[in-house]
Amino acid sequence: MNAAPPPAEPAPPRPRRRLLIALGVGALIAAVAAALAVALLVRVFEHKQEARSPSFRVVELDDSTTDPAVWAQNYPHHYDSYARTVDQVRTRHGGSEAVLRAPTDADPRSAVAQSRAPPARRCAATCAPSATSSITSRARARR
Repeated sequence: MNAAPPPAEPAPPRPRRRLLIALGVGALIAAVAAALAVALLVRVFEHKQEARSPSFRVVELDDSTTDPAVWAQNYPHHYDSYARTVDQVRTRHGGSEAVLRAPTDADPRSAVAQSRAPPARRCAATCAPSATSSITSRARARR
């Protein structure tokens, strides 16, 4: 007779397996995202702590400390920059060298500079008497 084959065992449901894989991948992604968020928060917290004390204090400083060498112990790079300002070397352009010169009528800056100087410094010993009168008259005219 026609015997029907015995019924085969049902296959495990595939959607359940896919669901478990999707949940596992989702949990892995969530764990990585949480780890990155925690690392970011730790880094931000560390930077906030560093900002509270910007330098390592070797010496306590107050408003009355004026010696640059004492400040150099706490701020060595700043002191190095400060110390370099003392190294004045001559340049071919003259730089900030003070050149003593007598003001002339051809240079209008002399009249302005002399008019703004205190009375004791106005052309005291460097100017000739005739130059002094012309400079002061021009300065008065400009006021």
